[in-house]
Amino acid sequence: LVNIMLFSINMKNQESLLDFRVKEKIQIIHIWLNVAEKLLSSEYKEEDNFKNHNNETVYLIKQNNYWKMYIIDKNFPNHRKIVIISFPFYIYSELGCVNLSWKGRGIKAREISMFRSVLEYMFRDLKPLPLYDAIISVISEMELEDTDALFLNDIIIELLSFNEGYIRYDNDPENEKDSIHPTYHLDIFFSNESAFKVGLSKKHSAGDLFDLLDRNKPCKFLK
Repeated sequence: LVNIMLFSINMKNQESLLDFRVKEKIQIIHIWLNVAEKLLSSEYKEEDNFKNHNNETVYLIKQNNYWKMYIIDKNFPNHRKIVIISFPFYIYSELGCVNLSWKGRGIKAREISMFRSVLEYMFRDLKPLPLYDAIISVISEMELEDTDALFLNDIIIELLSFNEGYIRYDNDPENEKDSIHPTYHLDIFFSNESAFKVGLSKKHSAGDLFDLLDRNKPCKFLK
């Protein structure tokens, strides 16, 4: 992958982002925040290509001017599952460290904690709060500024509405059912209201999927 900014994060078994089926947007947001925390904690390596890792790995790649996450299982070279989603924060390097920002404001551990607290109030099982009330509660608890309230309102709305571009590659021979559920397929979108499958005639690597999504390369055609 020539001239591509590429970072890898190794996930421990208990941190797996692939051992559950994404069904709700809040799950996507938690994935974003988990990965953001690891970047800010310097739990990453700079790479020049997809590597053969012995455990689940998240790659962050700047592709066509936007950041994407490739979450790849440990089953190299016969990957069973690869999930691709867009990443909402801008990644840049400064003084040898990776930094995050959103619309010009830096994203640090403090901001991640703020996001988590607001979302916890909004999505808790018992008496969830609307966004405004959740922000007011967090501002009071964390003794934040009024400018933080405005920022939280804007970014939580952005995270909830951000187009994650979810694609999941499956190599699933156990559940193969002719053309209804091919062994190799892509699941496009995650919600039952929108999801659909595209069958593949052969197994694909992360590099194959990268090429498929590269707008500077020839399009693939359905036949």
